[in-house]
Amino acid sequence: HTRYRRSLSSTGRDVNFNGSTVMPGMPRDSLTIEFGTGEASGAIVEDIVCFNPSTNAVVTSDLWVKDSANKHATDQSGCVNMHFMAATDLSSDPFIDFGFDGVMGLSLVGLSETPEHNFLNVLSEVLDSRNNCASQSFGVFLASNTHEESNIAFGGWNSERLAEQLSWTPVHDPELGHWMVKVKGLRVDNERLDYCDDGTCKAAVDTG
Repeated sequence: HTRYRRSLSSTGRDVNFNGSTVMPGMPRDSLTIEFGTGEASGAIVEDIVCFNPSTNAVVTSDLWVKDSANKHATDQSGCVNMHFMAATDLSSDPFIDFGFDGVMGLSLVGLSETPEHNFLNVLSEVLDSRNNCASQSFGVFLASNTHEESNIAFGGWNSERLAEQLSWTPVHDPELGHWMVKVKGLRVDNERLDYCDDGTCKAAVDTG
């Protein structure tokens, strides 16, 4: 793994939930986040997070313009100031089987400790300051075979990956923090079930 080390960062800052700087030797806020069957614990850090064009994270071109009009923006193109958790303890299940270096949460603000700790909220603020009308949008493409590569697009979507025209639906109870939508009906083997006919079904959209 490529590990983030706060001690090696010249731009990092130890912070509490409210953004205040943690002085050396002083107690600091910590948190534990549950991930499916496991959990991760750590402390909060503020540092610069950049989107490298060589990765499979595609960002609207607006973010590649150097700008300091927003508190989260930096003078480095493609970079934002972020609060994130630097993990100090991970449960063996499920993290021992994972090959990635970190977890990027894409929930709504309702699941975050504060709005400052919500990746999409911070990115949206930066893009809003540059008049990007799709600042709160992102698109995920999941590869179905070894000849494709999964990718994610922020501040919009990759039109080359669309199978049909986009359709839109409101998020149900957004204050809960999940990308939850109402379910009109269920089909199994192309046979419609009456399970959702009462109109109360809903589901959380999740890539996991």
